[in-house]
Amino acid sequence: MKSRSLLSKAVVSSLLLFQVLSVSASDLTSDIQEVIKGKKAQVGVAVLYKDDAFTANNDDQYPLMSVFKFHIALAVLKKMEKEGIPLTAVVTLGPSDIDTKTWSPMYKKYKSKKITLSYGDLINYMVSQSDNNACNWLINFVGGIQNVNDFIKNLGIDRIQLIETEKSMGAGHQKKLQQLVNAVVCNSALEKGLHRKGPF
Repeated sequence: MKSRSLLSKAVVSSLLLFQVLSVSASDLTSDIQEVIKGKKAQVGVAVLYKDDAFTANNDDQYPLMSVFKFHIALAVLKKMEKEGIPLTAVVTLGPSDIDTKTWSPMYKKYKSKKITLSYGDLINYMVSQSDNNACNWLINFVGGIQNVNDFIKNLGIDRIQLIETEKSMGAGHQKKLQQLVNAVVCNSALEKGLHRKGPF
């Protein structure tokens, strides 16, 4: 599904700040309210800086939708690191891997049911361009969505349940709304991914 389609349902803003001006929580709240004023969207915000955190509307649950592709990327990178697979290693997707009817900038570019590209490019298509074919292939690469879910929970992120793939979500709209998170949980994946030490 297209990343911009998230706006039609819910917006989850997860912000990891590395350089922060001295602002009070009330100032930040006012700024956020100004940004979302008049928008037909439910917005949850989590801001993390060092040991300080600020949230807005964190009690609400938001459909994770295509944001789960970031979580998949973390699991993929862990497997690649463990098995010594470089980002430059090449993989070929065949006809059974390519759905021509789903959102796929990768297929749009190559216009072929046999696509050869690097793992790095494949991950980039999934995360940066929300490519569904890349997503489904990488889920299979790590052994299924349950393995992704287990990996994320092992990072210490408990309040999340990954049970769907892009392929399964394509079977019905309701499936797209089953993977719910709050803003803090969404932010936690960014924090864990960026600051995890040792083997990924």
